[in-house]
Amino acid sequence: MTRFQKILIGIFIAYVAVCIPVMVTQLQMRPSQVFISDAADYHNGAAHLVNNGMYTIDGQHPFLEREPGQSIYLAAIYSVFGVGNRYAVFIIQMLAYFGVCLLFIKRLQHSTSDAAALSCLWFLLFLPSIYHILFSFNRELLTLSLFLVVTQAVFGLLKKPTWIDTIVCGAALGFLLITYSPFVYFPVAFIPLLFWYRIAWKYIAVITILMILPLLMWAVRNERITNEFCLTRCNSTVMVWYVRGEQAEHISGVEPFMCLWAEYVSRDWSQRSPYCSFNRVKNMRWPDGVRGTSQQMMRIGEAGKAKIKAHPLNYISFSLFDIIELHLPYLGWGRMYNILASIGQAILYAGIIAAAVKLIRKKIIWKKEYVLLALIMAYTTAVFIVTDATPRYLMPIIFCYCVFAAIGFEWMVRKKKSKRAKK
Repeated sequence: MTRFQKILIGIFIAYVAVCIPVMVTQLQMRPSQVFISDAADYHNGAAHLVNNGMYTIDGQHPFLEREPGQSIYLAAIYSVFGVGNRYAVFIIQMLAYFGVCLLFIKRLQHSTSDAAALSCLWFLLFLPSIYHILFSFNRELLTLSLFLVVTQAVFGLLKKPTWIDTIVCGAALGFLLITYSPFVYFPVAFIPLLFWYRIAWKYIAVITILMILPLLMWAVRNERITNEFCLTRCNSTVMVWYVRGEQAEHISGVEPFMCLWAEYVSRDWSQRSPYCSFNRVKNMRWPDGVRGTSQQMMRIGEAGKAKIKAHPLNYISFSLFDIIELHLPYLGWGRMYNILASIGQAILYAGIIAAAVKLIRKKIIWKKEYVLLALIMAYTTAVFIVTDATPRYLMPIIFCYCVFAAIGFEWMVRKKKSKRAKK
């Protein structure tokens, strides 16, 4: 057994040792505390897929407001271990996530080093915010895992193209697109990148077909129900334009900063605008869910765009603070967790800053694999600053930040060892 393999075993033992008490704590929560909000929809959708083969959350009406990927994934587990089996879901997620991370860092080794790969694995497994999605029924962990699979497959294609990596890449990305709709336009940037990577057209063609097929099936299903060909949630775009239009009209000056301060520091909303919160604005307009005819939705969306055009500086200002909010620590499990999550995020960003400085100064060699990571980061930031941002939305791509942080810390350790050797 090599030293690298021994270290991996040690990391796995430490990972399980951390996971078990966190999982036990989460399992002590009542189902009514777990299956709420987004998680309730994913769980109910999965339950009805298992029980009556229909994607619905009430057992009667087809469900359109959330992508089916997370519910399909949960349904696969429920069909074997029983509907709502939290033990099975959490254990499978714990083990499957470790396996996916291991697969990813094995490929990452070829682009960096053993030390950087292990450092990246350490971030992926022990960043406190990871546990917030690891023991959850929301879609962030599944999306993160799928992105890890896609990225490692692309890394493999760059070294030696194979049909296995091609199929894995296309299938994983296809499932990702029906799991997390904000990435529905990611292929527009991803496919040109594959050509820039000089990957053979036959592999790109297969990736494209496998990637588009699940999305097309979802869109056709929605068209049969609503008579609209929706690649994503039919009313989600209208909802975004409406809310951001209201915020552009009513939030100006330093209020975006004060909104952020109230959300993550003071927790005092008494003096803040009611338009600070995306969900609050949405729920004021649609308390029972986003509904309306196609004509009504079109008029609402156009009205939102008109308000943004009338107040462009307010819109830009709020969007800039959304960039900050997106990159804040994912909090929410109490004071101790929030402190640990903040420390972990600070360490992560310290490594990223070190890597950025050294890449600019050409102390670290920029490699073509990093372009994919940078593209994912740029796309995600762009999408959420024009729609709505929250720290949870960064979790599906946190691995990109982990890679650059690992590169930065590996360089710092190497530099320190070099100084010691000179002495």
